Amino acid sequence: MQNSKITIHDLTTNAPADIHISAGVNGLFVHPEGTGTHDGDCYAPILLEIIDGKPFLYVYADINQIDFTHRIDLSTALESNRNPNA
Repeated sequence: MQNSKITIHDLTTNAPADIHISAGVNGLFVHPEGTGTHDGDCYAPILLEIIDGKPFLYVYADINQIDFTHRIDLSTALESNRNPNA
């Protein structure tokens, strides 16, 4: 698994904030420092996966809830769906 840490800045306070990114076989994990998940197994509260050629984004927004709180199907954002008349 590849791991990276990037630092961004808070838009209001300009304070630095670290985000850990891990690329695994099954997806990309995004872990803002200070966040986590219920059981800690999938320590990153944001997961991007590809399933049957479609990208899905999972968000574990509640550390006290085992299951994800949001599942976003990004297949309508695929370039192949671009409507040049929109």
